[in-house]
Amino acid sequence: MTLALSAMQSLAPTDAARRQLALLPAPVGVSATAPSPALSAAAPSSAVSAPDGGIVRTVGVLAERPAPIAAIAPAMLKTTAVYERARTLSAVSELHELPASEPILAKLASLGHPDRCEVMRSGVGTTTVAAPSPEAFGRMLAAAARRETEDLVVYTDKYRDMGFPMGDVRPLYGVCTDVVVRAYRALGVDLQVLVHNAKLGTGDPSIDHRRVETLRRFFAKYGTSIPVTDFVEEFQPGDIVTYRRPEGRGSQTHIAIVSDVIAPSGRPMVVHNRGWGPQLEDALFANGMTGHYRFANTASAVQAVTPPQTPVPAHHAAQTPWPEAERLKVSAAAAR
Repeated sequence: MTLALSAMQSLAPTDAARRQLALLPAPVGVSATAPSPALSAAAPSSAVSAPDGGIVRTVGVLAERPAPIAAIAPAMLKTTAVYERARTLSAVSELHELPASEPILAKLASLGHPDRCEVMRSGVGTTTVAAPSPEAFGRMLAAAARRETEDLVVYTDKYRDMGFPMGDVRPLYGVCTDVVVRAYRALGVDLQVLVHNAKLGTGDPSIDHRRVETLRRFFAKYGTSIPVTDFVEEFQPGDIVTYRRPEGRGSQTHIAIVSDVIAPSGRPMVVHNRGWGPQLEDALFANGMTGHYRFANTASAVQAVTPPQTPVPAHHAAQTPWPEAERLKVSAAAAR
């Protein structure tokens, strides 16, 4: 006991220490939860007092040691009501297309070709397709002619027997007139039938529509003849032009279709077969021009040419289409 009192007296602060302690603010009481029995038993608090009315300080341990951060349970995130009510589509079949109105259907149908217009019948929910304008038909014909340049064609002017109507030589072969005939046929106009019914040739449906001079007479009679000039403004896409070619081997006549492509020279290019297959070339004025025609008003032209129809020889039966596989085989062999 004596040793304890002497120890406590040795801890008494000096005068300088008292002055320093007097400058400190008054202690503030902090309420805390009662320490757990385990901590209280392990580390009891101790009091240090100063004599002569000195300040008393109580030193003690924390009531509870805070748990490590990893031990703190994270707060549960609650989803919003939007996600709670959300429902994923189980299949595409749950989507239902709304029925379109008749004007919308008419507009969608006209998207297949920019030059066609849809006209609503009065009182009827169906549409009728109006005939394209001459300018639109010319652009369509020029596009069909350009598609002829995508295939391999061997130039040969040999006479070949063919069927009627829609008769044609095999796609691997062709001459300059076949470019014109096939381009018109792609638009539903069969020059073989029109020329035969017009009785402007020899009456042979296998060769009449494949002769330049016969086509010249046909276009001049049922189409529009345009004066031959060297002004490029006079030529429109789809126009038919004929030439005299003195240097030609088998024939000194030639025919071509004016395209919708303008060459760097400023002249419209033409699609023709001058011996190397259908080509798109800047050859509008390459030879002496003998005719310039525009045959686009097909409705009136077909109506004028159709009656009366001339009987066709029996051996000109309807032509059987050439199988595509055979055509590709022959084309590949010719390319080699």
